[in-house]
Amino acid sequence: MKQRLGHGAGELPSHFHPGEEVLCGEVLESVGLFDVPRPLDERGTEIQRLLKAAMEASGGLRSGHALGLSRRFVRGELTGAFLSLVRAVPRRERGRPAEYWAALCTAGELLLQVGSEEDPDVEQALQECRQRTAEAPQDRPSANSAPSSQ
Repeated sequence: MKQRLGHGAGELPSHFHPGEEVLCGEVLESVGLFDVPRPLDERGTEIQRLLKAAMEASGGLRSGHALGLSRRFVRGELTGAFLSLVRAVPRRERGRPAEYWAALCTAGELLLQVGSEEDPDVEQALQECRQRTAEAPQDRPSANSAPSSQ
């Protein structure tokens, strides 16, 4: 339990009293203790990499959204993570919209190759990603990027 919850997990039981077992279970569930990890194949690993790249290009996500995405990754719920990120938008001040939408376009195309009952939702979201990619302002160079040699 300590490995999954991190530092201070050993103190958790002392915060609950007899009769609060359900509440304790809800807290443990909310942080993903009971999530069953699902291994990803090569395509799934690439989709996950692209979704994480989009998260990075977003300029920051709300902590609850980031936790939810992290849990989806553990459970292998890549379509849900993709759809969730499409509904979000990169931060105006810190985000890199062109990079964000391009990563989501590629992830969506890979998701469609897998085929699932969620394909209509993915196709619709992919169309939105393509439109937003075309409309996105070019990203500002990051501090870590090298200047172009043209």
